[in-house]
Amino acid sequence: MWLPESMTMELKESFSSATNSKADYARILSGFSNNQGGAIIFGIRNSDRKILGLSDETFKNTDEERLSGYFDSIFQPAIIFEKHIIDLEDKTIGMLIAKPHPRKPVICKSTVSSIVSAGEIYYRYTGKTEKIKFPELTAIMDEVKRVATNQLLDTLSQLNKIGAENMSFLNTDTGAIHAPGGETRLFVDQSLLEKIRLVESGALRPDGETALRIIGNVEVSNRNASNKEFRPSNNPKAPEVQIAEEDMLKIYPFDHYGIIRALKGAVPGFVPNNEFNHQLQDLRNDKRYHYNRFNNPKQHKGGRHYYSKLALSKLVDYFKQRLTMVRPRPISHK
Repeated sequence: MWLPESMTMELKESFSSATNSKADYARILSGFSNNQGGAIIFGIRNSDRKILGLSDETFKNTDEERLSGYFDSIFQPAIIFEKHIIDLEDKTIGMLIAKPHPRKPVICKSTVSSIVSAGEIYYRYTGKTEKIKFPELTAIMDEVKRVATNQLLDTLSQLNKIGAENMSFLNTDTGAIHAPGGETRLFVDQSLLEKIRLVESGALRPDGETALRIIGNVEVSNRNASNKEFRPSNNPKAPEVQIAEEDMLKIYPFDHYGIIRALKGAVPGFVPNNEFNHQLQDLRNDKRYHYNRFNNPKQHKGGRHYYSKLALSKLVDYFKQRLTMVRPRPISHK
């Protein structure tokens, strides 16, 4: 017999692709994310924990990317989860597994019927998911402050090791390096700035190429109109730059549902179909158009796809031609 529902497990007899059901799954996964993580298991009856198995192929045929896109439309930050299918006692069960979120709290941003409400935070308690209570919310906010404080103290500790008299600041807008007191010691030429490769403290480049060692956090600003913006490139010789996730989502603002909505707004009569899916698949081969946000970056597993404004422009041109009965040219990646 299967274990009963707990702080880390929710049992469901079946899986449904109905909107209210998916909203409920998102609610439960967000509760797991805000606590210790957990799994929704489909195909097991909760009353007696009997393994029934999935009665149809709905769970198996549900696209993980589209499901995560729906979850993203009602919760933020994005719920990090994995979908699994397991054979157990000659039965097939499905699992949606969420890990503790690294950026708690996960908050509902859209109301769906009476299932979830915008602005609410859900939390997994023993055997149930409900609106978070004051003690748990306080604990989450204390942890957020603790992590931020530790990061600040770590940065200050590294600066203390260097010594104030040896410390200078690089302005990545202008290339000027400033010493304490405002004195400018030297400038880094723009051409060199574009070639600087930021590395982790203590890291060495295996190819022996000159690298700049920077201790602490560096924020690259594009506030001046004259500055060059970072652009994804397929050129292996292009400078390597570490970009925060928030900035990546500015470069690639459209998830699967987002690019469909944008296309519907830009191309009258557009309907997503197999041809649309094939075009998306082609765009995924080019970093200028596509970014895969992996659930597990170290193993490059799972995740969801995001697309750039340039990708949208390509698709708009293609489907405008397609819908006006003009034979479209294949999307070029050149």
